[in-house]
Amino acid sequence: MLKHCLLNSAIFLAIGCGAADNDPQKNAGPYPDFLSEYQDYSADGTGEVGESMNAFVLTDQHGDELDFRQLLGFVTVIDVGAVWCVPCQQSATTAQALQDELGDQSWVVQVLVQDATGGPPGIDDAEEWADRYGLELPVLADELQENLVQWAIFAWPTAFIVAPDGEILVRSDGALTDEQIVELTRDALQTHASELRK
Repeated sequence: MLKHCLLNSAIFLAIGCGAADNDPQKNAGPYPDFLSEYQDYSADGTGEVGESMNAFVLTDQHGDELDFRQLLGFVTVIDVGAVWCVPCQQSATTAQALQDELGDQSWVVQVLVQDATGGPPGIDDAEEWADRYGLELPVLADELQENLVQWAIFAWPTAFIVAPDGEILVRSDGALTDEQIVELTRDALQTHASELRK
C-alpha cells in the first residue's frame, strides 16, 4: 500500500509539475531574464552621470520583483517620483505613450520613493499609480526608501537615462519634457547600438 501511495505521489508530481522549463524568457515573469549573463554586474553609485546605476531590486505593481540587471542590454529611462508630487503625476500621464513610442529596445520604468504623505511607498501605491495613469510599464515601489537616499533625490521628478551597460548617461533633477526624453533616448540608442540586445 505504501509503495502504491508513493508511486501515485511521484506520478502526480511528475505530471503536475512537469519538467523544468529552461527557457529563461519563460521563467523571468514579465521581465527579460539575462541575469546569468550579468551576475558579475555590481555597482554602488550615487546616481551621478558617468557612474554605473546601482543594482537595485524592487517590487512592481503586480508584486513581481525587478532586478535592475534584467534591464541591461536596453536603454532605460528611470523616472523617480512621489505620489504627492504634481509634476510626477503629470509625467505619469504620458509615460505609457512614451514607452510605446520608444519601442522594444528601451524600457521606461517609474520608481515611487514616497507615498502621498512623504513616507515609504507600498505595493498598493504602485498598483494605484499604475491604475490611475493606465500604465503597463513597471511601476516600482522603493519600500525601504534606499534609492531615495542612494540617489540623493532632492527634486521631483528626477529622471535617469541609462546605457545598455548600466552607465548613467543623463540625470535630470526636475522634469524633462517628453520630447527631450525621446531625443536623449534615441541618441543613446544610436550611440550604444552595438551594445543593445538583439
